[in-house]
Amino acid sequence: MTLLGRQIPDCEPELMFTDHELAFLRDYAQDHAMRLPDRLGDAVRLVVHLGGYRDRKHDAEPGNQIMWPGQSRLSSAALGHRIGFRAGQRHDLRQME
Repeated sequence: MTLLGRQIPDCEPELMFTDHELAFLRDYAQDHAMRLPDRLGDAVRLVVHLGGYRDRKHDAEPGNQIMWPGQSRLSSAALGHRIGFRAGQRHDLRQME
């Protein structure tokens, strides 16, 4: 994922990410005033940000070591995001009754 994000950053992010992961990354990007993950490179950047990468001027390009914790956090967060979304849908349906 790290290498593809560098080599083909303009690809569709669906190449590497599920719909639930992208939904979480979009919300995360909006909450942190970051670029929306419309491209693979942007989505990968958000994942390394989840892993602790801060993208300062003097920081080297992110590698696999920072990608691993980011991917791990993304998996957990996407699951929680999906559960919360489903719970919100059920809650909205109950209010309509």
